[in-house]
Amino acid sequence: MEKNLYKSILRAAVILVSLALLFSVIYQAPKAEPERVSLSEVVRQVQDGQISRIEVSGNNLNITRVDGKELISQKEEGIGATETLANLGLTGEELGAVGPGDVVRQAQYLDAVEHPPHR
Repeated sequence: MEKNLYKSILRAAVILVSLALLFSVIYQAPKAEPERVSLSEVVRQVQDGQISRIEVSGNNLNITRVDGKELISQKEEGIGATETLANLGLTGEELGAVGPGDVVRQAQYLDAVEHPPHR
């Protein structure tokens, strides 16, 4: 009798674990791929205050919006991200508003070049 009880408990545990695994696989929400956007769209969103962070990874710009949505864009090869975005109309101040990252460090330099200290 005691042996059957242990077998029943073991079977129930195996069934519960199997069901838990099955539901976790079925109902697991896939992570959405970042939306690809053009550089002109990145510039527009930075100017509108919708971008909180831009990180440079090679020629890719990994962008985080204020609402947490992830975007990705691509810059030209051989030209810095700050220079590319500045050529499209962003100021050093606007680039500085996108939070810490490679673009911000470059933006501080660009702002210093655009607005040198008065002596």
